[in-house]
Amino acid sequence: MSNFVTFGHWEALGHLSTAQRTRIERAQKAETTPSSINKVECTGTFPGSGGNLYNTTLNSCTCADFSMRHLPCKHIYRLAIECGMFPGTVETGLNKNNQMSLDTAVSIIENFTEETQLIISDILFASLSQNKKTFLLTSVDAEPLLSCPIFVQIDVPIDTLLQAFKRNQIISVLDEHGFQGFKRNSSQINLISWCIENIPDIWAIFPHITALQISEDSLHIRRSLHSYLVRKFGWEYNYDENMVRVRYPAGSKLCGLELYFFPDDTVTGLLTQYGHNRCLNGFSPQLSPEYAVKYHEPKFSSL
Repeated sequence: MSNFVTFGHWEALGHLSTAQRTRIERAQKAETTPSSINKVECTGTFPGSGGNLYNTTLNSCTCADFSMRHLPCKHIYRLAIECGMFPGTVETGLNKNNQMSLDTAVSIIENFTEETQLIISDILFASLSQNKKTFLLTSVDAEPLLSCPIFVQIDVPIDTLLQAFKRNQIISVLDEHGFQGFKRNSSQINLISWCIENIPDIWAIFPHITALQISEDSLHIRRSLHSYLVRKFGWEYNYDENMVRVRYPAGSKLCGLELYFFPDDTVTGLLTQYGHNRCLNGFSPQLSPEYAVKYHEPKFSSL
């Protein structure tokens, strides 16, 4: 590391004093993982004590250390490293409050296929809008998420796992394998009870089901993470002045008479960073596809 490094307005600051080296070392630890980073604007937020967030730029920070010393704190150094303005490697994952940052979560889901990202979006929506806690997926759909720290696999009774199948699906599986003796007009719950009592190996005939929950470390970012996925993939629909049905990216707003833009916030900054900001230069509404589907059936059951 050179004795003088230029970032923010710290051009003449020597960063090798004991006090500054200590802050640089702390900046590189996982406990200083930011809650969010906008690498375009070089701004970020960091978790503080009592649930507070510190707002950080390359020139300032709202933490007590910077307020007292008016020299780069660990948050400023971490921001400078994240933005490529200062040398060093960092540990990422959980911040000091044992919570995952939005920036880290987005970097994780961007490694998944589009299909898996849409499943994540559906799970987050069910959690936010319906307060669902447990999500039942076929093991094929769940497999990519088993190593994802945003989710945790949980053990649930077999009768709960079978609730992933609707009543007609259960009957179809029983018919396919030649089972008889069940009442076709039974409720889903009664059919599940019949299966448990009469089928020695349930998973020999039913697709395997995995139960997932959103990890405690990720609950605080689920709304922002869902917004990221909605803006990335979702559409909203309206009618133009000629009463022609048009579509535009979900979460965007009409600015002026012709173009839609996303709000200027952390989520949009991440979309830009990963090359998914469909409104970066303004989005002109498109003719709605003739058979466009606004909502799709989630690939899971929730409890």
